[in-house]
Amino acid sequence: MLQILKEKLYAGAKWSWTESIPGYPATSYSLKVLLKYQTNTTITINASASGEDFLCEKISSETSSLPNGDYAFQVFLTDLADNENVKLYEEGIVHIYPNLATATDSRDYWMQVVENLRDAYKKLTSREMKEVIVNGKRVLYEDRTQLLKEIHNAEIKAGIRPPTKKIYARFN
Repeated sequence: MLQILKEKLYAGAKWSWTESIPGYPATSYSLKVLLKYQTNTTITINASASGEDFLCEKISSETSSLPNGDYAFQVFLTDLADNENVKLYEEGIVHIYPNLATATDSRDYWMQVVENLRDAYKKLTSREMKEVIVNGKRVLYEDRTQLLKEIHNAEIKAGIRPPTKKIYARFN
């Protein structure tokens, strides 16, 4: 497993970790890490050799404006003797955490949805309002069960509650 998957990367902080890839020494290969968040510009980290290992670093001024979220990453190895010999070694998802000193709202999307739905439910049950509009849907006081279902689903997506598992069995 690559070290990048074990790192906690924060926007606004210096990133520094070492990758050791068996069979691909830094004396014979170069390593490049690409990070991409939605439609934002791709972040490139060109690792430097540190003996047989690769030292991956990004200074804090280059990470300060990065948004909180899950970034797709790809790790490429290039043979130093043949620049055309490029190998995609691994790809996956890594999370970049917000810089709380500059973040206006550190909650992720689903946590915001959960809190909005809970507020709407509170207003309905206290009868402050007869109806609310949440995410473009009109919910009447009598439709509280639908709102509870939406809260439940949003809590699952936000990671607050585990998904319910249904097991179906058929016996002949």
